[in-house]
Amino acid sequence: MHRRRTASLGDPIHPLRKDYDKYRQGTIFHRYAGRTGPAGAWEIDDLGERLRRGAPTVDVSLAAVQDTVPAVRLVGDLEQLLARRRDALMAQLPTAHRTADTAPSTAAPIIVEARPQGERRRFTTADLEQVRQRQTDGEKLTADEREALERLATAMEKASKSFMTAFAAPASPDRRSPDQFRADADAYVAQLRRAVPGAITAAAVARAEAVRFEIRNPTDRFLAQLEVIVDLPAELTAVLPGRHRAPIEWPDPPPAYGSLTKFDIGMPVPPITVTIPPYGFRPAPVARRPEIESTAESTVVRFPAVDVRAHGHVLLDPLAVIANQGFAGTLTARWSATATNLDGRVENATTLRLSPLLLDVGELMGRTS
Repeated sequence: MHRRRTASLGDPIHPLRKDYDKYRQGTIFHRYAGRTGPAGAWEIDDLGERLRRGAPTVDVSLAAVQDTVPAVRLVGDLEQLLARRRDALMAQLPTAHRTADTAPSTAAPIIVEARPQGERRRFTTADLEQVRQRQTDGEKLTADEREALERLATAMEKASKSFMTAFAAPASPDRRSPDQFRADADAYVAQLRRAVPGAITAAAVARAEAVRFEIRNPTDRFLAQLEVIVDLPAELTAVLPGRHRAPIEWPDPPPAYGSLTKFDIGMPVPPITVTIPPYGFRPAPVARRPEIESTAESTVVRFPAVDVRAHGHVLLDPLAVIANQGFAGTLTARWSATATNLDGRVENATTLRLSPLLLDVGELMGRTS
């Protein structure tokens, strides 16, 4: 039986432009298995259909080769633990000023945050110099880089004011009233509560395996600078796995009631030195990472563009994906892909499986309980 060989879409028909050997001008050739010869009727039909359909478009698929997402569930009573911490602070007050009141509760479902404190990138002095130079050159900075420059400016201003105060304000007896100390304790408990989502995210990222997406090119065409965008539903949060190496910055409790008020600059300020790079120096290019944008409706992840060979596949950067409390089963993530050398956009969906991850609230807040 004659087997039709379907041509790839997009290329026009290329007839012979002048007489060659025994073939006349206008002859159409076709590549058969192991040889090239004049096209037959079936092959010419395929070439005409290919021309009718027009230019080729992007044709790829996306699959989650590691598709398990931890669904965080807290074990223990967070509000009870915070109340015990506040009671321990209130025990420092004179008996006559102790009350049975509790801290104002703003209890709400704990939602895993997209940018916890533990996710901050740590910048060295050299890193900051490069970031400031890029800002001077008009380059666009990432959110982490802008935040680092703001923290540096705030730290330097705070350190300057604190050092000036240190020479004029010696240690003095505690001048806080019981009501002021109570307000400090309530503020401390509120800060602890706000730090919990970041601690949940950091703990989940440390214990769970990162999600890996793989892009696959089933065609015989090379795909240049293929960009993949994944749109995660609101129930999921995405962060970069390597950004959780730093410990969670739990707030410090207020000084004990009745203690001396001592000079405190509020945070350690490392020495800052400015070095002049040698002439012609060019900093090493910074590897691109996925860009994550979180809103109330979804989390959009834009992966760096990659080249994909014909019939090839590429693993995209790992991504830590976490589900908020109370979810189980599966969730669907929408995705799209475009390439610079082909027209069109591919849009589809992939499924992620949710697996319960139990986190003990007492263990999570061990440093503060």
